[in-house]
Amino acid sequence: MTIPILYTPEEVAARLKVTRRSVYESLPKSKLRGLQAGDTWRIAEADLMAFLESRKARAPRVGPKRPGYQRWLAYFESTRPTAKPPAPRKAKRRKTE
Repeated sequence: MTIPILYTPEEVAARLKVTRRSVYESLPKSKLRGLQAGDTWRIAEADLMAFLESRKARAPRVGPKRPGYQRWLAYFESTRPTAKPPAPRKAKRRKTE
């Protein structure tokens, strides 16, 4: 059996670029699994990777395979501007004396 790599909450906060407090708040809520020995916490690398995998962004729910796609497309087409944008204005010249 191999010994897992353990991180302190400070090391996890540095890796995730969050505050130490947010890591400590996530531990008792079981959002982030950790081992508590007395008043110290340790987070296994496998638990940290599992936490990151669970927090991945989901794919958008709009597309041709989604039921609301035709309605979204009709709305998008109706709100698209049809007129050409106005031509850029010429710079005014200053009168010099």
